[in-house]
Amino acid sequence: MKVKPVVARELVHHDIDEIIAYYLGEFAEQAAYGFIGALEDAYAHIGRHPATGSPRYAHELNLPGLRFWPLTRYPHLVFYVERPNHIDVWRVFAFAFIAIADFFLSCSSVRLVQANTPHSRQIAACWPESICWCNCANRASRFGRR
Repeated sequence: MKVKPVVARELVHHDIDEIIAYYLGEFAEQAAYGFIGALEDAYAHIGRHPATGSPRYAHELNLPGLRFWPLTRYPHLVFYVERPNHIDVWRVFAFAFIAIADFFLSCSSVRLVQANTPHSRQIAACWPESICWCNCANRASRFGRR
């Protein structure tokens, strides 16, 4: 079996920096080191067995191939897409953030997204521009972007 290299996008580095800063801000240095170890383990697993990640959000976001893998002992998910020659890691999110995203993915949430709350702006900014959480043609105005 060929192990594919795992390549993280720039946003992933930002996600990881924020997570580590959170743990260090809580004076949890060991947790920060443990997070890094769990992330390295997840990358190794994804590189060896990319098809084992859950495709749960692939259909909801209309992103064929999108998968996620949970970190062991940490409340974070690694979102990625398998490419022919590598694994493309898109984001690393906490479970709590995913629960908020689930809420915004529901059909009844469009009015709440239009409210332009801090959470809706954060969710709108979390994926590449081509992805619309509410599957509308008017994404920019819904999220307060011009």
